[in-house]
Amino acid sequence: CTNAEGVSQDYWYPDWTSGSGVCLNDGNQPDYMNADGQYWLFKDPYQCCQKYFGWNQDSCISISIQGLDYLPPQSSPNVVLNYSCRLCFSNCPQI
Repeated sequence: CTNAEGVSQDYWYPDWTSGSGVCLNDGNQPDYMNADGQYWLFKDPYQCCQKYFGWNQDSCISISIQGLDYLPPQSSPNVVLNYSCRLCFSNCPQI
């Protein structure tokens, strides 16, 4: 997927502009993040939240995917789906 400017929306990046403490995948990441994608861009919100918002990782993940129909990739470690809330959390005991 790409946004109106043709930038890939397949990657998640930390949102510094709003102070929200979330990762976004809207394709509006700053140019410096695109230039060094291996450092700033992630294939899933879990890795992005863990790296940049580890102190508040569960909140970052749940807010980042809120309103999205998103399931974690099989490779995401320690991710547990809470189907009743349709949210994902990390570092939780298996259900």
